[in-house]
Amino acid sequence: MVPDRRIVARPLGILSVWAIFACGLAWAAEAPATPPSVPETVVEADALPPSDTDLGFEPAFAEPGISSLLERSMFSSPAAIGYRAESTTTGTLIDVPEFQLPLTVDALTPATIREQQILNVTEALRNVPSAIAVGDDQFGDRFFLRGLEVRNRDFRRNGFLDPTYNPRDFANIERVEFLKGPASVLYGSAAPSGTVNFITKKPIDDQFSRFDFQFGSFGLDRYTLDSNGYVNNGGSLLYRFNGAYENADSFRDFGYTERYLLAPSMRWLAGENTMVTWEAEVLRNRRQGDLGMPSVGGNPLALPSSRYVGEPASDFNDGMDYRTSLVLEHRFADDWTVYLGAFTGFYDFSQSQTGAFLPTLAPNFFVRDRESLDTQESSTSLIVNVAGEVCLGGMMHRLLAGTEQVYFNSDSAFSQSVMAEPGFDVSNPVYLNPPTLPPLFASEVPVFRQVRHGYYLQDLIEITSQWQLLAGVRFDAMDFQAERSIAGLPFPLPEINQRFERVTPRVGVVYQPVPDVMSTYFSYSRSFNPPTGQGLLFAGDPLRAELGESYEAGIKARLLDELVLHVAGFHVTRENAPFLDTGAFPLPVFLQVGEERSQGAEVELSGQVTERLSLLANYAYTDTRLTDPSTPLIFGQRQRNVPLNSGSLWSRYNVIDDGCQTLGLGLGLVYVDERTANLAANAFLPSYTRWDGGVYYQRGRLNALVYVENLFNLDYAASSSNELRVYPGSPFDVRAMAGWTF
Repeated sequence: MVPDRRIVARPLGILSVWAIFACGLAWAAEAPATPPSVPETVVEADALPPSDTDLGFEPAFAEPGISSLLERSMFSSPAAIGYRAESTTTGTLIDVPEFQLPLTVDALTPATIREQQILNVTEALRNVPSAIAVGDDQFGDRFFLRGLEVRNRDFRRNGFLDPTYNPRDFANIERVEFLKGPASVLYGSAAPSGTVNFITKKPIDDQFSRFDFQFGSFGLDRYTLDSNGYVNNGGSLLYRFNGAYENADSFRDFGYTERYLLAPSMRWLAGENTMVTWEAEVLRNRRQGDLGMPSVGGNPLALPSSRYVGEPASDFNDGMDYRTSLVLEHRFADDWTVYLGAFTGFYDFSQSQTGAFLPTLAPNFFVRDRESLDTQESSTSLIVNVAGEVCLGGMMHRLLAGTEQVYFNSDSAFSQSVMAEPGFDVSNPVYLNPPTLPPLFASEVPVFRQVRHGYYLQDLIEITSQWQLLAGVRFDAMDFQAERSIAGLPFPLPEINQRFERVTPRVGVVYQPVPDVMSTYFSYSRSFNPPTGQGLLFAGDPLRAELGESYEAGIKARLLDELVLHVAGFHVTRENAPFLDTGAFPLPVFLQVGEERSQGAEVELSGQVTERLSLLANYAYTDTRLTDPSTPLIFGQRQRNVPLNSGSLWSRYNVIDDGCQTLGLGLGLVYVDERTANLAANAFLPSYTRWDGGVYYQRGRLNALVYVENLFNLDYAASSSNELRVYPGSPFDVRAMAGWTF
């Protein structure tokens, strides 16, 4: 471990970044006043009842006809009402209405998060077509999207890189946007599967506090507080605080989760045209380490879903996240805005897990191993964006130019040891916590450092009211350094020093036969993703960057005023994709596949059918193949965990909605087709259909709801790492929430 890891990260994060902000603030204070705008990723909040403590004044800087900086602007989207968002920013960095976007961006709205009582990313995936859990207990939020993996460095937070190991807590999340397909044109190093952007809750022009208590099956107790208000009488300084504490058991034997979240934020309205936003977050997450359970006799459901194959006395996952950001926003001319943002995150994670490693000759008996990981990481980012509108050649151009500078540093150690026992009987487990044999494998990567420099340009052209063109390009240069060691090697491994340079383009065209009612689109994009660390220890030759290419075509149609149909077809390829398999072959094997191909179609239906009936429905056909003939063991195989067919339905009907009180009923299902359980495709997870339901009641400031998952107590396999590590789905699960706004 490197004691001064954080000191190494601070020269950029503390000196350079904050010095730039000091200059920016001084410049903004001297800049001439012009009509305001907010270059923010997204600023929005759930609709709340009027507060009894409303101060009843207008901010001193407000002028007739001049909108507040807290309202919608070029870099922010309006609040989503109901199950769908009319516009998003993740796919373009500026606010673009859905029907003008030649891309697919699925937005998880506050209403969806609340009504389904979503606590983590895995629970949110039902609402995103082609999104499937990856079966990875080390990275709690990773999943497959369009058949390709979304890894921890494909996650963003308000546009900033946020590569944590720990599952994110949704108490401070306003909404989540899933951008499908390559996003390197905006975010540099990114997988061709897509990018996920978590948009946090920020101070708004209101005063309220909301307290929620959530309880339910398996000992769930969760408390959340969301408080927003004014610091000064003039209303130019706002605050918001979100906090959460959760303590729960699990349907898995010995399982537990304990976590807390503290997330303060402040906003200073420095004038009509300038706003500064500061956010911080501390997250502690501790849970039982769990490597799933093995298939017995080829049956992944042979054991009860509660069966635990680890060691309760020694297995755990323990993580701490520290995040802070500072954003300066200023409009310096009509229809032109500038965004200057800095972010620093520290991520500490340690883990010890025991699971099945190899089967023995005796039925139901398995050799187990213990895996330990200790890692500390930091990520510091600086983003500068300038965007505006200009008329050239008789056409309106919405231009964006920007740069992203990222410093990422990691220090990690990993070990794997076989348990000193003759075998573990999974049908009748006895937990003796035996010692381990000398390490089978141990490694350290004390230095894993990436310094990224990205520069991008984008133009959204309104050729006519029916035709729009989106074009963009980004240049990236990344310096990569790594030091590594493997215990027992008679020679040291050489230090890795590589530089990657890449240009990634994107182009898309939209045709609207009837503007804002129907649009068709086509897009082409490429992606660039430098080495992420997977397989780093086994690399002899220089590592290769992962390259991707995507084609997408689709139709968006407004069937009713608030009901939208979206149909899309896609074809995605990626080269040099890394795979580390620990179950399909006798020993861990690193494969850097020549090519992986995914193609298919998605159908989404979202919005309001009537004033009382809301609907979220989706279906995806996803065909993903590993197409590298140099690896015959997996050539032509489907990607693990990715079903050919999957779909979801969620609906809510308000039985009573008279303006005084609301009583609603929810019903939905999740369908997942048969999937391969490992890369070798010699084990399979069966298909399943799960039904869920809910009851909702709201009267004045009281909000109560009940969500039931797996109504019919179905026994099913949710995901797997391989045939020895299958993760079962939860049995019948009830969650209730009672909240009060004051």
